[in-house]
Amino acid sequence: MKSSILLASLLLTTSIACLAPKLKADFETKLSRWVGHSVTNFINANKLPDETIDRPGGGKTYVFAYNSNQKGSVKYTEYTSLDTGARVELTSGEQPTGWVRDSQDNRVIVKDTSVSTQFNKYCRVVLDTNAEGRILTARYEGNDCW
Repeated sequence: MKSSILLASLLLTTSIACLAPKLKADFETKLSRWVGHSVTNFINANKLPDETIDRPGGGKTYVFAYNSNQKGSVKYTEYTSLDTGARVELTSGEQPTGWVRDSQDNRVIVKDTSVSTQFNKYCRVVLDTNAEGRILTARYEGNDCW
């Protein structure tokens, strides 16, 4: 049951991320507009790079990274037969507590349960520049760039 809830939570998170194609397109457009401009202007508008790598033949590669762990929880109510140990579904619309009887008159224990989740949010932007500091390419990877 816990793995089902965790999977549902991850699928929901993924679905929400897929609902934002316009935000992604806007981010990609904004990033691509920096190509041909000074990396100094990019740094002034954003933040200092996390890493700078010299490129063969001149120029540099600038890496800008963001990383965050996000915690959450999924709450659900679990119904287990005291007689068989199996999970059961109750047909009534009530929210019972403690224990109740199901439609076959089995004793059912009611337990509120919470599963903790954690996922990593990150974005990494990489800019390659020429020897004059003009941005030649701009690329990104991650699940939290837009």
